[in-house]
Amino acid sequence: MKNLPRPAVKEIDNHSYCSVKQCIADFLGKGNLPASQLPGNSKHSKYITSRAKLLYGGDLENVLIMTGVQWSDDFEPNSLSKSLRGGVWIKTITFLSNNSESNSIRDTYPISISSKHISHDVVEKKYLEELNDLCHGKNNRFYSYKLHKFVNVHFEITACLADQPERRSMNYMMLGNSTYSARFRYSCDIVSIINVLPSCDACLNNMRQNVVYEHMNQSCDKCLNWDMMKKSKLTETNPPLDYPKELLSLNGKLSPKIIDFNIMKNITRQCSRNKNLKIWSNANVSAICSVHGISKKGQENILERQSNIVSLDHYSLKSVKNEHPKDSDMIIKYSTENEDLFREWNGGPYWDGPLQLHQFIDCLMHLLFLGIVKSSSSLITEWMKETKILSSYKEHKKNMYSCVATMGLDWCKVIESESGWVSDNYLGYCKIVKWLYHPIYKLKETIYDEPTSAVKNWSLKMCNEWLREHKLDDQGRVYDLRVTISEYKSGSKKDLLANLKANSRIDRNTDVICVFIGSMLSMISIIMRSKIDTETPIAMKREIKLFLSNINIIQELLSSKKNNEKPIWLKKYNFQSLLNLPKALIQFGPLVKLWEGGNQGEGYLRYVKPRIRDVHSKNWNINAHIGLMNDISMDEVVNVHITNNSSKKVQENYNNYKKAERRERKMYTSHETVEEIFSLYRQHKPISIVMTQSNNYFAITDIQIDNFVGGVPVQLKYYTTIDSMAMNTHEVIIDCEIADTDVEQIQKKDISIYLLMLPISNDDNISNAFNNEMIYYIIDSEWNELGKCNTLQYPTSPHCLYNT
Repeated sequence: MKNLPRPAVKEIDNHSYCSVKQCIADFLGKGNLPASQLPGNSKHSKYITSRAKLLYGGDLENVLIMTGVQWSDDFEPNSLSKSLRGGVWIKTITFLSNNSESNSIRDTYPISISSKHISHDVVEKKYLEELNDLCHGKNNRFYSYKLHKFVNVHFEITACLADQPERRSMNYMMLGNSTYSARFRYSCDIVSIINVLPSCDACLNNMRQNVVYEHMNQSCDKCLNWDMMKKSKLTETNPPLDYPKELLSLNGKLSPKIIDFNIMKNITRQCSRNKNLKIWSNANVSAICSVHGISKKGQENILERQSNIVSLDHYSLKSVKNEHPKDSDMIIKYSTENEDLFREWNGGPYWDGPLQLHQFIDCLMHLLFLGIVKSSSSLITEWMKETKILSSYKEHKKNMYSCVATMGLDWCKVIESESGWVSDNYLGYCKIVKWLYHPIYKLKETIYDEPTSAVKNWSLKMCNEWLREHKLDDQGRVYDLRVTISEYKSGSKKDLLANLKANSRIDRNTDVICVFIGSMLSMISIIMRSKIDTETPIAMKREIKLFLSNINIIQELLSSKKNNEKPIWLKKYNFQSLLNLPKALIQFGPLVKLWEGGNQGEGYLRYVKPRIRDVHSKNWNINAHIGLMNDISMDEVVNVHITNNSSKKVQENYNNYKKAERRERKMYTSHETVEEIFSLYRQHKPISIVMTQSNNYFAITDIQIDNFVGGVPVQLKYYTTIDSMAMNTHEVIIDCEIADTDVEQIQKKDISIYLLMLPISNDDNISNAFNNEMIYYIIDSEWNELGKCNTLQYPTSPHCLYNT
């Protein structure tokens, strides 16, 4: 395995490291080419092309413009027992190639692997030095096997993917739960403007009725309409107690600002200089750094370096050397061996690198599905619990998940279990979220029936139920709980019972929760679009603000019973970071193109984890890194050998093996017989269908001839709209008299769209509720719904106007 053609792996500061330049040489040497069109033809892509033209005098004939996406994160190996596990950190680059749509493992290279518990600054500096060379024309000449010549490669990273903790840590930025850094790259004391940041009733209504209200020259003296950067006195907040007075405006207030590396560097220099001159105290440094998003570790580095400089200056004095010669010699020797520790701290590695802070964008997998959708699901459950319909809903949904889960569709991966969900499961849940909750308005409230026996005879279960009903602590021994209950019912706390009953429930306004559910899907769908235009960022911004407004309404209903509780859109800082996405869309194009699943980003861990069996042995990370490189290289060697030296039969068998290994995505369900389809239809169950290029709909059977499949025709007719969710429903007609031999023959290549028909339930939760009409809600794999005109359209937020 030593002679395999692959990039070398070496050790740098307890990290394995693979040169970016060697990865590029390997990528081009194996016949790969970069994407002919940069991602999304975005603003950032145009900047990259302009910089390359400027660097090479406009002549790009012998220049290859290459781009890539970097990703880093830590994880727990799953091949070790918990007692032996140790967190692992990994960094990868995925080159954007002409095969990027296939998400090939060959496009992704591991750059570094180490323990997550150590600093990565040294290896990050080495990595950034290489990036700097490659985007400035230094040591960038490589051989392209495909082009059969040497070319200059202009390589730049388009986006840096990482979850919030990783992204903030690598840039020495405060976490999202800090006072000023809830929204990534923004500095604002949101708690102080918590009452004016959300849209007021008038602005919310205007947003709903006007698609461009956001971009009209409108002003409001009651709210900021979620725009903390608006020029308004409403954004002004009091500074921290120790914030340097000389840096404040005349009114002594702070206003929100966008943070970048230059601002952070300037603040760091000011802190070092003024601390050295004894103008600022440690508390002053901490206050100004916190306001500008610099992390506690960054603050420690500033103060520690300044302390080191002061100590060195002191022990370098002749008088001190004479009085303390051993201490002086020791300090001076140590400073010579560790020069960096006795210089001013100039920030993290990325602060002076070729990347900008706005290139560190939110990972959709984490932001949307493990963040927003997961939190929203919990909020919906909390609302149902508070309105006492949760038990009814659980009974209703028993078979809802199983019907869809058993289909095994790759584009709607829901599971029956309530635990163990991953991002793909939350993605599937979000696609069918309207259907899952559409019966919510007709579920019956669970009525608490208080025991009629004396409290002294109540069981532990009875005590628990009574206390939970009145929002009281239900933990303790049965005797103590009986005493507590007696005090409320007839003792010293009797007067409080009426208030408890009043506060134990919220107004059951089902329209509010339905609107929230509809707006969540509408927002997620526009963020996940693969095709965008100039209007998409404006529309996305509107949907995000509508969603935040709707979640704020729900939160206010729930929080009215809880004093001084932060709203979920502030407590969970992913919600604030949603507001960064419209600008990211303008900069980088369709955000779904930067999805960190498949064989890149977090999806790459499926190859990494089996390679890490022991994190305590010597060179464990070097060995794992080499193993990953060898796997890809060996696969390439075998592929070339069989392609060039084997018979057609061997090549055919090999290609079939590789095809089976890749496993085609399951986009629709194929049924054994037509009777199976008819049975699902009669029982009013979910049914997978397809649409052909001629706009006809079919349920598919296993009756296959060559590249044809059997299709049972499905007719769709608009029925009605559930306005509270903006949920269109359709009558579905299937002729149940068709025999297996009468199905239509459909060419697989003619199938263009994959859909799911989800049955609309009725008051009694049985089929044939609509005068024997089969009514369904219909979605497709690309976040569309079937609309009123029987055309697929993106979901819309309830009670909102849209351009037609």
